[in-house]
Amino acid sequence: MCTFAAADDDNEVSWDPMKRRIVLAGIIGRYPVGGVAWCALHYIAGLQDQVLEVFYLEDTGECGFDPVANGISNDPAYALRYIRAVLKLVDLDQQWAYIDYRGIYHGKSREEVTAVCRSSEAMINLSGGTWFARPEYDGLRKIFIDTDPGFTQGRITDSGVYQFFASQDALFTFATNVGRSSCTLPPTPFQWHPTVQPVALRFWPVVSPPPGAPYTAILSWKVENIEFSDGKAGDILRMIDLPKTTAHPIVLAIAGHPPTALLRSHSWNTVDAMAATISPSAYQEFIRQSRGELGFAKSMYVQTNSGWISDRTQCYLATGRPCLVRDTGSTLLPTGEGLLTFRDADGVRAGLAAIEADYERHGRRARELAEAYFSTDVVIPDFLDRAGLR
Repeated sequence: MCTFAAADDDNEVSWDPMKRRIVLAGIIGRYPVGGVAWCALHYIAGLQDQVLEVFYLEDTGECGFDPVANGISNDPAYALRYIRAVLKLVDLDQQWAYIDYRGIYHGKSREEVTAVCRSSEAMINLSGGTWFARPEYDGLRKIFIDTDPGFTQGRITDSGVYQFFASQDALFTFATNVGRSSCTLPPTPFQWHPTVQPVALRFWPVVSPPPGAPYTAILSWKVENIEFSDGKAGDILRMIDLPKTTAHPIVLAIAGHPPTALLRSHSWNTVDAMAATISPSAYQEFIRQSRGELGFAKSMYVQTNSGWISDRTQCYLATGRPCLVRDTGSTLLPTGEGLLTFRDADGVRAGLAAIEADYERHGRRARELAEAYFSTDVVIPDFLDRAGLR
């Protein structure tokens, strides 16, 4: 990989002249957990495969979560160690900058970041990796990827947020139904392009689940907003007795403040999601130790018929794990083999029975779906074309 470095007083940057370069702004340090890390890693790996050099930037203006302190911390030490370790997986452990809530630069200096931006042609802003319009970002083509459809669009009524989105050159969203009459996301004056999280399949080889492996879910337990307050928690509570009527164990890896005693009294197995999926490797191992995914979705995604597809589901599919997920109205890919949907407890029981009737076939189909619809080789070229970067 090329090394970005200030070469003289004009902060010129040395690079491989045969490669174009992109700044990717992410939230690895803000939310230092395996799933969030993989979202950024997949984009970085996919862009690198397209012969693009990538520089990682994080500039959210917020303090990050520190698992050691078990809370939000104004000390960025954990975030800095985590970012470096994560980016080493894609050879970027020397090619990054983290700007903390005080505006102090870590990793690369402000002068080096300015030089990097001058030599780059675009900033891809993944899930709000930056909300600032700093002078060093001037001249970059700006692409925003919304990973939380409905909540993002709902914020645009705020004048400051509106101005931020108005400054972007292209807007993408994980609401695959955006623009359709059936999709009821909050309206905005901007055009949103549907996209999906890419998956670098080389990180996710197909492996067989161990004997007795459970179906698993990774989720946060929290109340959303007043209008959409049920969320994943509401779905689980409505099917509280589900584990007693299924043949295979179900494990919920839950972050937040779940009613653990209540869930366990109804035969749900629970583990701490933060501990179980804290790093990219722990996240991978949790999925490998699963027989399949039982995937839940936020009410916003469901009630707006957004067509949202979870990045977690994509990783399960890539590993050859059948997925049974909450129906969000997506028509992007076929369901029934490898990927099945549910709306209630009866749907879950029927889906699990269908998977178990021919588990090997559903596992093969899961990987085929990941290859056909989510591979970086499929998603990234299309994304670059529509973002005006090809």
